[in-house]
Amino acid sequence: MKKFFIFVSIVAVFIGAYFFFRADALHYFGRHNGAIVLGDKAEVQRVLSTSKDKISAQQTYVVKEGIVGDKKVLFLSKTTAEALHKKRVFQTIKKAKGNGIDLEKLSTLPSIPAGKGILFTREEWKEILTKEVESEHNVTTEYKSDTIISGSRLPQDASYVIVDNNTFSSIKASEKLLAVFLTDGDSIHYPDAVEYSNTSIKP
Repeated sequence: MKKFFIFVSIVAVFIGAYFFFRADALHYFGRHNGAIVLGDKAEVQRVLSTSKDKISAQQTYVVKEGIVGDKKVLFLSKTTAEALHKKRVFQTIKKAKGNGIDLEKLSTLPSIPAGKGILFTREEWKEILTKEVESEHNVTTEYKSDTIISGSRLPQDASYVIVDNNTFSSIKASEKLLAVFLTDGDSIHYPDAVEYSNTSIKP
């Protein structure tokens, strides 16, 4: 009988450990509950329309995409940036031990002075992009961190400039539509015409 209880106890420990580490793994890797799609207005709306039965909630924002110097930049208005921050999609890249990196949710969106902007980009690009944004768009920016959207540089390998709403209106760059939506767990097909990132979104 004693051996039986010992056996049961060992089994219980292993079962408990399994569920503990399984839960921890799920928490660590996260479970995507949504996606962010960026592209021309018509293409993004087509994605949303054809996938409407798989989308439980959605919001769209007008952003601007341009080339500054030789680098891609996504311009966001203060209003859009604040809305995205509430959904906790901004993540800052932190250097980890060795050659790895960690992603950390941006806790506070930096203040955005009127007529100026803040810059999220790779640290090695901050000086050249600060100069080129001012030269090409007459906007003084202050570098804050290497922060990305939803674990990706969306559009591919882009930097981000956030400006006040009036300044955003004056930026001469291509208007794009950025859609943030929650899914019901089914996979969604994205056409080549849009860029996307699966992500965990705060509803």
